[in-house]
Amino acid sequence: MTKDQFIFEKLAREGECWHEWTEYYNEKGLELGSICTKCDAIDDKYNYFNPDFTTWEGFGWMWERTEEKYPEFFDSDKRGVFMPIKRADIGVREICTSHRLINPIRLRDALADYFGWEGSDEYTC
Repeated sequence: MTKDQFIFEKLAREGECWHEWTEYYNEKGLELGSICTKCDAIDDKYNYFNPDFTTWEGFGWMWERTEEKYPEFFDSDKRGVFMPIKRADIGVREICTSHRLINPIRLRDALADYFGWEGSDEYTC
């Protein structure tokens, strides 16, 4: 299990799935796309990807569900998620919240620690 999958399992709403894909074929053996072995979602044209928590979309997913399910997570600034604002800190992978910046990868790693992640620190999605 990857760190992203571990966090996903902790934060997912009912019915959300960390997809595990396998190819599916028609009766003539032509590949039609992929199907999730857990929820039967079909990835033919719509690209049902698992969240990548280093992207804005994945970060938003992670932030929203953390606020929803674990609001106490944000009560302490001791997790190293928030950084003081400095002109040089403002970059593509940071957002401003309550006059502080937050880095998606720091949030992901802090959540993994909060939930008791014991796997590798190496990033994989």
